[in-house]
Amino acid sequence: MWEALLSQPLILVKVLRELRRNLQHLQLRIGSRFCRVKFCIRLLALLACSDVTPEEFAGVYNREKFPWCQNVVLFSLTLTGLITLSQSPDTAKKILVLLPDLIYMLQTAHSKNRKKMLLIFRNVMGHLKKKDSSTALQLAENLPQLFDDVSSQVRELSICLFKEVIQMADWKHQRQMRKNVQGSLVPLVLHMSDETESVAKASHEAFCVAAKVLKWKWLSHHVQALERWRTVERLLEHDRSRAEEYVRQSMPYLQHAQVTVRMAAVRFIGLAARYLNDSSKDTLQEIFKGE
Repeated sequence: MWEALLSQPLILVKVLRELRRNLQHLQLRIGSRFCRVKFCIRLLALLACSDVTPEEFAGVYNREKFPWCQNVVLFSLTLTGLITLSQSPDTAKKILVLLPDLIYMLQTAHSKNRKKMLLIFRNVMGHLKKKDSSTALQLAENLPQLFDDVSSQVRELSICLFKEVIQMADWKHQRQMRKNVQGSLVPLVLHMSDETESVAKASHEAFCVAAKVLKWKWLSHHVQALERWRTVERLLEHDRSRAEEYVRQSMPYLQHAQVTVRMAAVRFIGLAARYLNDSSKDTLQEIFKGE
């Protein structure tokens, strides 16, 4: 019932505005559980009120910050409310202050809540466009860790969002953003073999954008033409010094749950091995013996 209520924008805003007016009269028993409830109600209520500016909301949140994620059910319900509220451009500007904390929680959350947080990120960043490069950089650093999530929806959402945020860096953050993009190339290539078609498609599209962000025109033709393994060959030819790093990134995928991804990892490592020095080849052989 609460999930359904929190998913209806007009009803949710009306209820939250009423709660804000009567919040001081709510007789909540003293205790950490009820303090969390009160904090989450106040958080959502302030977001829903048009007379509260982003600066005022940020001040309240930073001053009264409470460990609201400790109750799993309450946290999940609050995230549902944030998804609904983040659909509004004005509210999205306020929610921006919450994103660093949500990004921090992202890695330890279970898949259901990860999906909700990704939807919040997508809504907020979609409204803000290029106005918050530092948050885009934070997301670009953390999203690749979700490319291998057990949930295909989380994989697809994280890859699609990554594609959007890597284009949002300003000149101050471009160097670090390109570094993050380079670190994502192997996972994106391998997930082009994902058994879920929408994930494979999202991976290809993200790789295309990554090539543009890196200004690798020499790679763009093969990417656009869906010549995946020719793309990998060109990548390795151009960036031979990173061959060992690419191999190390690929190694965990040999244990991947999906056969198609495991096979892609084997092929990728085979291509990359051509560009390894003798020492690296010996190390690779020892690793495969251990497997």
